[in-house]
Amino acid sequence: MKNKTNPISVMHIIPTLTKGGAERQLTFLAIKQKNKGYDVNIVIRKKGFFYKKLKDKVKVHVIGDYKFIDFRLLFKLLKIIKLCKPNIIQTWLPQMNVVGGIASLILNKIWVSTERTSEKYYLDKFRLINLFQEKILPFSSALVANSKNGCLYWKKKILKKKIFLVKNEIDFVSIEKFKKKKYLIKRFNLISVGRFEKSKGFNAVIRAINEISLSNDINLKIIGYGTQKNKITDLINKLNLQKKIRVITDDGNWHKNLRHTGALISMSKFEGQPNVLLEAAAANCPLIISDIPEHKEIFDKKSVIFVPLDDFKKLSTAILFLFHKPKYAKKMVKSAKLKINDMTIINQFTAYDKIYKNLLKI
Repeated sequence: MKNKTNPISVMHIIPTLTKGGAERQLTFLAIKQKNKGYDVNIVIRKKGFFYKKLKDKVKVHVIGDYKFIDFRLLFKLLKIIKLCKPNIIQTWLPQMNVVGGIASLILNKIWVSTERTSEKYYLDKFRLINLFQEKILPFSSALVANSKNGCLYWKKKILKKKIFLVKNEIDFVSIEKFKKKKYLIKRFNLISVGRFEKSKGFNAVIRAINEISLSNDINLKIIGYGTQKNKITDLINKLNLQKKIRVITDDGNWHKNLRHTGALISMSKFEGQPNVLLEAAAANCPLIISDIPEHKEIFDKKSVIFVPLDDFKKLSTAILFLFHKPKYAKKMVKSAKLKINDMTIINQFTAYDKIYKNLLKI
């Protein structure tokens, strides 16, 4: 229910509160909205890593772990929306863009849908849920994307006046304690962080390490989560790189590795606006990343080293370059920091607040 001092009551609907980028962004946005006087409800199928951060700050409703487009999920969403009476509903990720969107339309609610990736995700492989999403998102009151590429994809399908760009936020305060201070180090430790899946390009990173002579003290730590961890470890074993590469399941605290890391590598094939890179840049960690539009939207050649997609030989060259050029790495991170300084939680809150108020005509 909306309160007397702030007329905005928002309900965020997202599948889970696990360790994903959308879940992280929602967590910090919801807390800021609550602190600013919003009435905030979050509806999820099941709990996850960020549930503990939210449960004592906003109202979180767990309605049952129903997969895909389950009518029981729709009925429960309709029930909770009628109970809480939000005047704005915001849906996150394809499943809830579809089911939450249907519930919003049935109850004639103002509905803000979100896009967290780009066109390459939809071209990567056929997903039935994306077909449903493509049909229903044009009916949303507004669509918010976190990247220009996400906006461009939907501008082909939705009126331009309904699409808004809101950048991700970075928790600069929390990142401060993980800041890198030394660039001249004998042992060059690399990290690569993300979901264990093909689109994250871990195979190229592993093969790049295989190209580097054993005489160079360069090691890699792959940190992530997901179902394809075994495929990654199989390639490491096949190339006999067990002593050079470790694979670790992310416990939500991967940032602690940043202080002693020579560089963070991301060879993703597509992204939205990647939290991992933003947070690494905030911690003064040098970046070696794939040359894709989503990365170039944030950084330039002075702030990172771009490597052609899947080119593990050029990636190995980039790694060795940073290994031997610590002064260049230091200049690079200063440039990267300038690219992300405006990505604060207050700027993100303000952008959403403006969208909500325009839709509510207040």
